[in-house]
Amino acid sequence: MVRILFAAIVSAWLVASTAAAQVTALTHATLIDGTGAAPQRDMTIVMENGRIRDIGPAATTAAPPTSR
Repeated sequence: MVRILFAAIVSAWLVASTAAAQVTALTHATLIDGTGAAPQRDMTIVMENGRIRDIGPAATTAAPPTSR
């Protein structure tokens, strides 16, 4: 019984951790970095699980196919 319960908890945790991996891409955005520099236009910003993973010009930074 304990083994079944343990397996169920581990399975639920694995499904939850997989579902939580979320990638969002903002494409052709204008980036204002807060330093007083000029805004950077036509940028791609890729975020994964709420953190910025990649930033670059839209021409050279592709959005992942699984992004929302």
